[in-house]
Amino acid sequence: MCKVQGLMMFTTFLILSYSQLVSKVVTDTPEKEEYGPLRCYTTQENNESSSITTCKDGEVCCVGMVNVRLKVNQSVPITFGGCFHETGTCRENTCLHWPHHKSNASICLCKGDLCNQNITYLAPPATEPPPTRPTKPAPPPPSKSVYSIVGAVLGCVAFCGLLALIAFFVHRKYIKRHPPFGVWENRGEDEDGMPLVAKFPNGKPFGPQYDNEEEIEIIRDIGHGRYGQVQQAKVGDNFIAIKKFSPYDRHSFTNELMIMKEKQDTNLLCLLGYIDNPVNNQLWLLTEYMPLGNMSEYLRTHTLTIPQSLHLLSTFISGVCYLHSEPQPVAHRDIKTRNVLMSDHRTAKLADFGLALLLDYGPGGALNEKAAPPTQVGTARYMAPEVLEGSMFYREAEAHMRIDVYASSLVMWEVMWRTQLDQRDIVPPYFLPFERQIPGNPSACEMQALVAVEKQRPELRPNWANHSVFNKLEITLTESWDNDENARLSSKTIQARIIPLLSNESDSEVSV
Repeated sequence: MCKVQGLMMFTTFLILSYSQLVSKVVTDTPEKEEYGPLRCYTTQENNESSSITTCKDGEVCCVGMVNVRLKVNQSVPITFGGCFHETGTCRENTCLHWPHHKSNASICLCKGDLCNQNITYLAPPATEPPPTRPTKPAPPPPSKSVYSIVGAVLGCVAFCGLLALIAFFVHRKYIKRHPPFGVWENRGEDEDGMPLVAKFPNGKPFGPQYDNEEEIEIIRDIGHGRYGQVQQAKVGDNFIAIKKFSPYDRHSFTNELMIMKEKQDTNLLCLLGYIDNPVNNQLWLLTEYMPLGNMSEYLRTHTLTIPQSLHLLSTFISGVCYLHSEPQPVAHRDIKTRNVLMSDHRTAKLADFGLALLLDYGPGGALNEKAAPPTQVGTARYMAPEVLEGSMFYREAEAHMRIDVYASSLVMWEVMWRTQLDQRDIVPPYFLPFERQIPGNPSACEMQALVAVEKQRPELRPNWANHSVFNKLEITLTESWDNDENARLSSKTIQARIIPLLSNESDSEVSV
């Protein structure tokens, strides 16, 4: 009897331990279900017969135990059994055993009516071993034909590289002997000892991009313009001029290069080539060298005879007229004496096309807004009244040409002002237009008050009106700077008036 009671107490202890262990592992407790009167098998003291008992309130599980360790898939009748309270582990209708690690006994719990008659031990499901990757067979060793193909390819590459290297040195040697500037003539020096500009047999020596900048020898600085620096340089025995742009002024460089490619004439500065090297930030325009500098500097230190003056005016206005000509008219938009260069024989050549506008217009002569943005451009001293007032119609192609005509009339005035009409004529000192009224660098507002509001113009010399040639030039001059833009002459009309005057003075020798 004592042995049976001790065994029952030990069984109860194992069941409680099992319940506590499972309650720690299982985190989600299933919802409780309402069971009817539960019946379970029990065991008598002599362990010879079994009986059925009805469980009390709160006892909702049946418990069973055998005092042996079961084998896999073995099912045997229980040795001890009875009712048990809810532990959260009564989930199966079959009494499946739970082996205790410190005992050979096997215990089970179940929730069905009379479910603890037998105790069963089911084996856990077997896990399948991971699939093994099939081993790839080792590649066969390369045959001799593969080595021969690789050797042939490498040989061809080496041969082509050698040919490219030879071609590079041959081309470099050829460029040194034949620079892309064409064939130059040795013109010697003028009476002032200045080197004469080189001439080209074809008349238009424009070359491609020049890649041998190391062969260019910089001699001296000539000046600084709106967008960069101008230098005199030498290639071999030939003098050239280099206009260097800042890397931030690529738009001006591209615009000037495009205009100089599009418009090539003897009265426009000749483009010889260009250098566009983004690695070294080099934006260079290579042009012919003009030893006498710009017209403003020349007129400040020189006076002109009437034939010289007419020759200078005719070449200058011919350059403007060529810019305005079809099929691709161009408006310069910054005409002034500093942008007119003097060649060796004192022929004027229009230069500096950084602000020039290609007048690509459709029917009716209207430009699109992108082609002609409504902005003030140019030098304030040479701006037309409508530009200063902001009343210019920027989308009209002819309007851009008329502001060029106004600025050209001021250049004509500067040339006429420094011309000696006869031996008794005392030529006055050189002045820029309106320099007596507003010296220095006037603002657009100052020029607007003087030119547009007060309608002032540069002073006319009294002896012009009594001279047969300069009387006609004076009339052309005043009609070209008219305050009414629609009343101004065109560049073609100005050219048509000056050329006959030059032919009438053909008996007077133009000294050089």
